[in-house]
Amino acid sequence: MVTDTDLTASNLAAGSFSPIQLYSGDKAPITTSYVVEDEAVLTKYQVVALNSAGEVCAWNPMAYDLVGDDYATGTITFSGTGTAADTITLNGTVITMKAGDATGNNQFNIGASATLSAQAFKTLVNAYPDLYDVTAFGAADAIVLTRRIPGTAGNAYTTTESGTGASFGAATLAGGTDLAVQKYKGVPIGIAMQACDNTDDGKSCPVLIEGMLNPAALTWPAVSENFAGTTASKIAAFPPGSGIVIRPLI
Repeated sequence: MVTDTDLTASNLAAGSFSPIQLYSGDKAPITTSYVVEDEAVLTKYQVVALNSAGEVCAWNPMAYDLVGDDYATGTITFSGTGTAADTITLNGTVITMKAGDATGNNQFNIGASATLSAQAFKTLVNAYPDLYDVTAFGAADAIVLTRRIPGTAGNAYTTTESGTGASFGAATLAGGTDLAVQKYKGVPIGIAMQACDNTDDGKSCPVLIEGMLNPAALTWPAVSENFAGTTASKIAAFPPGSGIVIRPLI
């Protein structure tokens, strides 16, 4: 009876067997066992990667994390000294202008000029970075606030004021952007040597981590902007030194 210990089988119809050669060269195959990602379902000879916990999962070159790239900023401009009891509110924290008796972490004294009031505001904000979560810059009457952590989350940071001495250019900071970077599933590490349905969790799977393989025998991810599905892209999926060499049959 024919078995598929050395050949993959594509069952095109009930009772049929369509063999294809897995190995395409003499590089010695090496396998190791990995715990399979919770809820993962792997097919035999599927290209696999590791998740952040070191568990095997299907390789997904379209898996991304969004990380902060640009910092959100906003500008408050002092057109005058301001008036005692005027307020500036940074993301819900109210700062009160005082005539000379400012105390604590949410008050500052107005100055004799717009620039001096602006600089007093800047000094207060920079003295309490954990409270305001922004850094203040500017040597004159315009103070630029920059969110301490990059990313689009900074664009939700609210900025309002009362009185006529100072005004923001917008109601929130702006310009924060995220950068999409490939997650752990963007790096293939081997080939699942058997099918595994881990919907009940706790299963392991033998993974081929070294060998010279025929790309036509493997299960690849869907064609996407990061995986063209061509022979060249399959060869490039495993860089030199990875242990897996992809080589079409000659």
